[in-house]
Amino acid sequence: MAQVGGSIFSRLDFSVKVRILRTMRTPKADLTELPQRQITAKDMQRQPAVFQRRALQEPLTITSHGEPTIIAMSVDEYRRLQARARSALRVEQLSDTDLAAIAAAQPADECHSFGEEDRQD
Repeated sequence: MAQVGGSIFSRLDFSVKVRILRTMRTPKADLTELPQRQITAKDMQRQPAVFQRRALQEPLTITSHGEPTIIAMSVDEYRRLQARARSALRVEQLSDTDLAAIAAAQPADECHSFGEEDRQD
């Protein structure tokens, strides 16, 4: 048995392949913004074709250990969302309601201090 210092690796037999897995936890996601249809990663592994077909119809949230980890969706839906995320409107394209909302918007209280260091009284 090969030994490496006094670490945990000193107890491993490196003559056999060892696979060390470390789970990475992400902060809990806000489920209100995720697709309503949820499946477990284990179910996805058991029946991938079923869930691939379902993901073509609607986005699916795949969970691992009860936490959302992946969103599965059709390529067309992904491209639509990507195009939408990159689009910008000209002022002339905004509705009267949007323009009124922008005009009425007020900055949050904590924003009032921004730029004070640049002001010269």
